[in-house]
Amino acid sequence: MSTSSETREAIKQSLCEYTRKEGDPSMRRISIQLKNYGFSLRLYIPDFGVTEIPVQRQPSETNPGIPEVLDSHLEFRHSTPSENNRDEASILQQSINEARTIALFFPDIRATNIRICMAAWLGTLCSVDDLIEDMMPDEASVALHHSIQALREEVQIIGHGSIDSYEGLSNFQLKHPHHKTFHRDAIPPEEDYDFTRFYRWHIDAALYEYYPPKVTTLLAVKVPKGRRQTLRYDDGSDETLDVPLGTTAFVNGERMFEMLSDEDKEFVLGSRVEYAPHPYIWMSPARSLPTGLGLYSEGLELPESDLPPIDQSKIMILPMVWKNPVTGKPALQIHPSAVRKIHQKDGSVIDDLARVREIVYRLQRPAISPKHVYAHDWEEGDLVLFHNRGVLHSVVGAFGDDEVRLFRQCNLAAGEAPVGMSD
Repeated sequence: MSTSSETREAIKQSLCEYTRKEGDPSMRRISIQLKNYGFSLRLYIPDFGVTEIPVQRQPSETNPGIPEVLDSHLEFRHSTPSENNRDEASILQQSINEARTIALFFPDIRATNIRICMAAWLGTLCSVDDLIEDMMPDEASVALHHSIQALREEVQIIGHGSIDSYEGLSNFQLKHPHHKTFHRDAIPPEEDYDFTRFYRWHIDAALYEYYPPKVTTLLAVKVPKGRRQTLRYDDGSDETLDVPLGTTAFVNGERMFEMLSDEDKEFVLGSRVEYAPHPYIWMSPARSLPTGLGLYSEGLELPESDLPPIDQSKIMILPMVWKNPVTGKPALQIHPSAVRKIHQKDGSVIDDLARVREIVYRLQRPAISPKHVYAHDWEEGDLVLFHNRGVLHSVVGAFGDDEVRLFRQCNLAAGEAPVGMSD
């Protein structure tokens, strides 16, 4: 389905807050770590020196290529099955909104073409990966305008450092998520080599439209060895944990449930959690507690008016307790950073966000104490498969510039929702 001339004009008007400094693009290869998902995005891009300027609704000297890029993204949007029955105006607005949300994730990235490609990725929860890997610069410049696509590749490369060559890729850079990009109060730089934090306790899940994967796999290709770090909780408890560099930390959802009081068990068995729409965009301005177990309530979350269009039917309302399909045992499974409301057994809803977070934190915090955390000591060749619906996990560690880590990660959204104990 082609876009109309009216739509193209609307695209041009929507992009008047961008300008460029360079007339001819240089080609750069970029590797971007997607901090909310742990994936790495690798692209060749034409660099026009695009920067943001104060929004003015009057026409300006805008890069004439930018509207074509967004137009291509819009046609990509039209081509996806979920968009086929929607009107052009709503798809246009969604495409524009998605492009703008990239700035919220990566405020230091000014290359608009990256933003459009990233918007396509956000819109489909796929990786826009190596779009124009083997093209010459002039070919790539054209292709980027006409070949916006999302490759349905569920296996991702994650890690840290400069990689010379791997699986047909060469000379690319990975960045391990560092807590200073997400925690409100970071460990001082002078202590960063010896001390670290849980980055964010989570379940691998989109938590909007797509159901949480059942299993995640991690393959250790290259692992730095030779030193350990002290993980600090920094929450007044004085708790610490000795961890291998770059460990992945796990806690058991079944143990988390077992540790609850009888009163709390009754509460969680009868309650459901409502997650925010587009939760990773919604939470992006907010900052994490030092334990990585949820966010501070400072009113920084994006209002719904600033999110991509919301389909109420895609909002996730899931049981607090998920039933193991084999053993039948209950596991307390809540993504603490993405929660928005709690639906109680009597039909009432707790919608005060600060209170919701306080409740979830109180329920989960005992189970992340050091004696309950499994910190895997990775060795090259390790393949870990974990039950994503039965554990929470967190990235850990702060690497030096010369320390290289290379992993393959894979998970697939499930076809059905987790089952509660009463379902």
